[in-house]
Amino acid sequence: MSTIIAFVSQKGGVGKSTLARALAREAAVGGLKTKIADLDTQQGTSVDWHRIRLGACIEPVVAVEAFATADQALKAAAEYDLLIIEGSPHDLFKIVR
Repeated sequence: MSTIIAFVSQKGGVGKSTLARALAREAAVGGLKTKIADLDTQQGTSVDWHRIRLGACIEPVVAVEAFATADQALKAAAEYDLLIIEGSPHDLFKIVR
């Protein structure tokens, strides 16, 4: 069974991406198969972070994927111990409905 944690806020610049990435990194170091679901397809902060880490061969490798909808992200949860969702309150509404 997967654990799902979502970082959401109406306001930008409150640390959603930073918190999501920090938790994902620590979970991966602890041996959990972890994925960040980046629902902000325009900004893609976590996707960019992932690309930079891969290019620099930084361990641990954390899976990051951009998703257009929360439903798509939730379908990926079964493959991971921890799914971290990063998005807006608009995205959260879709998650908890």
